Amino acid sequence: MKTKRIQSLSFRIITYIVFFFTLFGAIFIFFYYITIRQTLLSEQKKLSEVYADHYVTNIYELFDNPHQELAGIAQNLQIIDFIQAPQKDQESNISEILKYSNNLKLFDVINILDQKGIAIASSNSKNLGIDYSFRPYFQESIQGKASIYGAIGMTSNVYSYYIAIPIYQNEKIIGIISGSMNADQFQNYLLKEAAARNNQIMFKILDDYGVIVHSCDPSEVFSSVAPLSPETLAIFKKEQRYSNQSLNSIGLVPDFSFLQNQYLDQTYFLNQITSQGSNKILFNINQIPNTRYYLVLETDITQNIQSIDFSVMRQGLMILGMLFCMSILLGIIISKTLEPLRKITFIANRIASGHYELQADETIDNEIGTLAGAFNKMINKLLVLRENEEQKVLFQTQKLNNKVLQLEKLNRAMIGRELKMLDLKQRLYKFENQDKNAE
Repeated sequence: MKTKRIQSLSFRIITYIVFFFTLFGAIFIFFYYITIRQTLLSEQKKLSEVYADHYVTNIYELFDNPHQELAGIAQNLQIIDFIQAPQKDQESNISEILKYSNNLKLFDVINILDQKGIAIASSNSKNLGIDYSFRPYFQESIQGKASIYGAIGMTSNVYSYYIAIPIYQNEKIIGIISGSMNADQFQNYLLKEAAARNNQIMFKILDDYGVIVHSCDPSEVFSSVAPLSPETLAIFKKEQRYSNQSLNSIGLVPDFSFLQNQYLDQTYFLNQITSQGSNKILFNINQIPNTRYYLVLETDITQNIQSIDFSVMRQGLMILGMLFCMSILLGIIISKTLEPLRKITFIANRIASGHYELQADETIDNEIGTLAGAFNKMINKLLVLRENEEQKVLFQTQKLNNKVLQLEKLNRAMIGRELKMLDLKQRLYKFENQDKNAE
């Protein structure tokens, strides 16, 4: 029974080692995976924010260069004099100035608006006399603020950006100058940059209500990232911002204002459900300076995460396999280490059965060898004690045998005496009977 218990203990030790090594390996792999994934996300976030700063700066320059051109025109004394006292004979000169700026290919049309928002001069004569006072860019500029505003043109029916700058005379606003830019250059810029990044980074430009005005996916243009409220739709109708376009929501976020307040100028992780499954997206939103527009970068890291998952799984299996082999090897070593103990146990059982002929191996150079030496000393002492006890038993037996012999002799002597006494009694009895008969 004892030997079986030692063998069972060895088996249990091996089982425990395998279990704990495997458990340790699984826990290590889990935290390793979490760490690697978090590191990837952190690095990708930093990279996304660097890209965002770069692209925001470039898009801002697309707005700023025309803005600087208009600012220069707004300081032209001929235009200032014309606004104060419009005359037909000056109109052609003003138009030539505007057309020259138009030839720089920064604008499609440049208009001069009076304080009421009426076009009194234009590089396109078709715009003369049109009332633009309902446009936000006029309302903002007439208050002294340079404005950049995108809308579908009233005559061109094309989405354009309108840059408006107030014109001053003696620190008093006497009118504004506005230029319309074809928005295709922004769309083309986004597509070119996305292609340069192998479409791993996709771009969107949103207005101040979350409507997508440019996107690497043309089907998203004039859609909103969140559902639009009836109040917002009423504002668009009043401004004629998107004409008769139907503005559907792509449902990217539940509320655009929350996106503005919570995640502006930073990157966050988004699980985006698509028709092809679930993509892991890093979503970055930054406001383009001095505009009402936002640049959105979408970095698809699905493949990166899948690559990490596969790599960690492969490395994890290798680590688990190594730990399993190490645990088995360690178990075998422990089993070999316990082998002398099993032998000592076997010898102890033999001693318990009265067999003292076996000796434990003392040549092992460790604690078990020391134990074996002490065990052998114990066996030798037991042998000496056993021999002494046998000698004592033999001596006592001899004494007992001598006593028995003496008792036997005495017994025989006593029996002989009794027999003689009995014989004498019988003779005496016969003699008495003979005497009685003689009388």
